[in-house]
Amino acid sequence: MTRIAGLSASELSSESAAAPAGSSESRGAAAPGEELQVEYSSVARTFNGPLGSFVAVTDIDLQIRTGEFVCIIGPSGCGKSTLLNMAAGLLTPSEGEVSYSGKRVREINTDVGYVTQKDSLLPWRTVERNVALPLELHKVRKPERRRRVSEMLRRVGLEKFADHYPSQLSGGMRQRAMLAQTWVYEPHTLLMDEPFGALDALLRTQLQEDLLEMWERDRKTILFVTHDLEEAILMADRVVVFGAAPGRILHVESVDFDRPRNLMELRSTPEFVDMWKRLWHLLETQIDASGAQ
Repeated sequence: MTRIAGLSASELSSESAAAPAGSSESRGAAAPGEELQVEYSSVARTFNGPLGSFVAVTDIDLQIRTGEFVCIIGPSGCGKSTLLNMAAGLLTPSEGEVSYSGKRVREINTDVGYVTQKDSLLPWRTVERNVALPLELHKVRKPERRRRVSEMLRRVGLEKFADHYPSQLSGGMRQRAMLAQTWVYEPHTLLMDEPFGALDALLRTQLQEDLLEMWERDRKTILFVTHDLEEAILMADRVVVFGAAPGRILHVESVDFDRPRNLMELRSTPEFVDMWKRLWHLLETQIDASGAQ
């Protein structure tokens, strides 16, 4: 399920009728006095079905600081997306508590934007009207709506494609349009579930750079799920390594490379390679364990 800047599926349906680089932290705690945007406290989530219960995540203690870029990585089926869904208010924890800006999440969280790799653009709307959709549903006045949409299309490099339909765009352009659609409503937090996972390497690198440029400018809080360890290290302030199901935090790595980052140059530095090797060793054991289950 894809949320667009706090919009629920029911709303959309109406339209269709810091440590040094390389250091580690044993827990995902913020330093004393830092403002928190998202906090998971002793969180577990169990799903019940006809074949019995399944523990998706357990013993999750993680604090996301305001303006921080945090990547979560782990084997398939370890509950990474479940963590995002609880922050969005789409799921409730079976145990523990999820807080947002100091308040317990008890319902749909309209202060977050949710981006996935699944194409959520409406095919009968132009790029401009797709990006404007959240503003329309939230009754933003037309002059302000036009101004914000125009500015956002310029920022993602789609101003010349405003009148195009999704079917006329490349995969990278559609992903930019979805990012613009989420960002235009100005949520304080972005939840991103493998948004670039379906793209080829060249497009993925370009969109990583685009996202980091936008984040550097606005410093929104980003919680970003990925299967790509290189992507996680390149983009994040911290990398949270999840273990195989039931999902749990094995390790939190602080990534203190200088910002803004030159992604091409950073890949070849000894510090990057050392961190990649160390984290891959952790992940490799979990991937093996996941395959054995």
